[in-house]
Amino acid sequence: MGVSDPHLWTDPLTMQQAVAALAVQLKTDLGVDFTPSAQLLGKQLDSLNIEITSMVNSLPEGNRKLVTGHDSLGYFADRYGLTLVGAIIPA
Repeated sequence: MGVSDPHLWTDPLTMQQAVAALAVQLKTDLGVDFTPSAQLLGKQLDSLNIEITSMVNSLPEGNRKLVTGHDSLGYFADRYGLTLVGAIIPA
């Protein structure tokens, strides 16, 4: 994953942090309270992370490789210990 990868939404736990921070900022700046929605989404992202972790852990360690359509899954690969081996359309 390089600095040029803007696809942070492919990492559920990074998005969980971003959603929580955004909810706080929206309440501060606009007076709109998205806390309940942010908490629900946070729980859903946590569940997604658990599910993905389970799937990845079912793969033999030597087979945890990923080919992408383009350079878009660096955050995902880093989070789940996958090796990016190529992209069909490199950046």
